[in-house]
Amino acid sequence: MLTMSEINCIKFLRNHKSYSINKIAKDLNLNWRTAKKYADESFLPKESSSSKRGMMYGTRWGEMIEDWLQEDAMMKKKQRRTNKKLYETLCTYGFEGSYRTVCQFIKEW
Repeated sequence: MLTMSEINCIKFLRNHKSYSINKIAKDLNLNWRTAKKYADESFLPKESSSSKRGMMYGTRWGEMIEDWLQEDAMMKKKQRRTNKKLYETLCTYGFEGSYRTVCQFIKEW
């Protein structure tokens, strides 16, 4: 699949520069059918976005970690909590997940 900048380039060449489909295909090194698809049709592909799933997303555990990370962002670097300390604190509240789950959530945040 082409990127949005390539699709916009094809549309620009076809609509504003009046290039033929064959010329666009040759210049951009594309298949003729691909050039025609994006030049003449008005649809644009939807950007895919994966929704986050799991025990840390949409639950109180994820919200707690986010709050703690925001608090820690205002502190000096030496005074911030480590991933291990955050995991241990979550366990005292009854968290049943693994340390790896917490680290992955923090990494994506």
